[in-house]
Amino acid sequence: MLEAKNISVEAGSATLLSGVSVSLNPGEVVAVVGPNGAGKSTLLKALSGEQKVSRGEVCLENKSLTDWSRQALAKKRAVLPQQSSLEFPFSVRDVVLMGRSPHLEGGAETEVDRIIVRDALTETEVVHLEDRIYTTLSGGERQRVQLARVLVQIWNNIDSSYLLLDEPVSALDLAHQHSILKLVQKFAKNRVGVLIVLHDLNLALRYCDDVWVLRDASLVAAGKVNITLTEELIEEVFDIQVKIFTQKEQVGRQVIVAG
Repeated sequence: MLEAKNISVEAGSATLLSGVSVSLNPGEVVAVVGPNGAGKSTLLKALSGEQKVSRGEVCLENKSLTDWSRQALAKKRAVLPQQSSLEFPFSVRDVVLMGRSPHLEGGAETEVDRIIVRDALTETEVVHLEDRIYTTLSGGERQRVQLARVLVQIWNNIDSSYLLLDEPVSALDLAHQHSILKLVQKFAKNRVGVLIVLHDLNLALRYCDDVWVLRDASLVAAGKVNITLTEELIEEVFDIQVKIFTQKEQVGRQVIVAG
């Protein structure tokens, strides 16, 4: 379990998170939703260990994140930030291979590492780009390459590991949004705990098990996504009127902006 225990994050006089307690279990997909500035990315960074908390504690498997070595933590959880800056002329294959760094013995990749990289490129539908220079790719292609880089980090250590993804489909076209989230579900079935920051509530309803709803740096709701995301809650948190319809053709619900 990856758990935040009453954590707060402050930056000067600003409160970025206030008294948030949540837990992510292996095998589940959890969406983090909320308006801009609600604290979604800050929560993800705190859970990953990138952001120090002002109060409270983040624990991984009942052990404080601060007690994990950097290499052990890197093998246990992988993080896709909202933006990944890389302006050097590396090939796509080499960019993804960077994700294997915690596993490389003596800094040299093995045939196993190369197979894992190619499998990840295939799963994220960019294997045809493996020889391309990363900086020549489109925004959506770069996003899928970065996801492949993150996936190889835990590829052969997936049981009870964690993926923390900050807006992983923001630059993707409609088809790739769905294919990537189906891939995320596939990893969850292999006991990977997946946390996804999303803006599209319909994607959260379709692909996630649970949802954490943030507003003004606080957790205002958490639970099963189909139960938690009500019209009343969405209107209160996002300040917009919506209607939720149950689709007859398939199991699921859809949020429609009213008016």
